[in-house]
Amino acid sequence: MNDGYPGLVLLEDLYDFEQFLATKGWRSGITEGRELMHVHRNKGEEIVVVFNEKKHQTTTSRRGMVLWYDWQIFWKENALWVPNG
Repeated sequence: MNDGYPGLVLLEDLYDFEQFLATKGWRSGITEGRELMHVHRNKGEEIVVVFNEKKHQTTTSRRGMVLWYDWQIFWKENALWVPNG
C-alpha cells in the first residue's frame, strides 16, 4: 500500500485499536510482509495497517482512517473504550 494515510495510526495504540475493531465485528487475519494489522469483515471489507521502515510510520486505507478517527474521537478520548474490559 503506497498511497493512503501515512503516519496516522500510532504504533502504541495499534493493539487497542485492533481489539476495538473486534468488538465491532472485525476479525483478525494473517499479516504478510510489512503489515502490522490485517482485519476483515464480510466479503471484500478489510483494513490493513502497513509499516514503512524508511519513514518509520504507518500507512492505512481510507476505511482504516475513518475507523481510526471513530475510535480516537468517540471512544478512546471520551473514555468509552476500556482496553480488555
